[in-house]
Amino acid sequence: MRKFNLAVVIPLSIMSCSAVASYSDSSWELGVSAGQFNLKDSTGSYSGPSVGFNFIRNFNDWFSFEGNYLSSFNMDNANYDIQASTFSLAPVFTYHINDTFSIYGKGGASSMRITSSERNGLDYSYNTIDWFYGFGLNASINNRINVRLGYETVTGDTGIGTLGVTADGFSVQGSHTKISVISLGATYRF
Repeated sequence: MRKFNLAVVIPLSIMSCSAVASYSDSSWELGVSAGQFNLKDSTGSYSGPSVGFNFIRNFNDWFSFEGNYLSSFNMDNANYDIQASTFSLAPVFTYHINDTFSIYGKGGASSMRITSSERNGLDYSYNTIDWFYGFGLNASINNRINVRLGYETVTGDTGIGTLGVTADGFSVQGSHTKISVISLGATYRF
């Protein structure tokens, strides 16, 4: 009977150790977040609530790859309504402070889309692809659930024209747009 117990316990122990190793070293995560979306361009600054969805592919304890979609709700202005969204892909580098907390940094490519609906019925949409960066704090609740507090910023030229005065007269200049998001979210590890 003892040989049978050892024959069952040893393989189960080996399998559970390898499952834990593969779980912590190589896994997938899906997450959601909510936060504050801020947009600043030549026409002004706008803010509103946001929602985000992300997927993460962990390769080991310190390196992963993340895809992240962030979208604002309607950011009202006296003359028009603005909605903005970003989709980013980036490598993520993580430093584990202890078993519960870790900090991360990421940077990569991001697409930015801004839609403006003016009160007079005119609609505009602007798209650009540029660079972004982000950082944050992770708190591991258990082996599957992770809570994240993060900050991301995307900057780019959306092509929105502004009228400027130069020594030669009037000119139309491109607008430098910055989107920043502070969010609180959670991910689930598979």
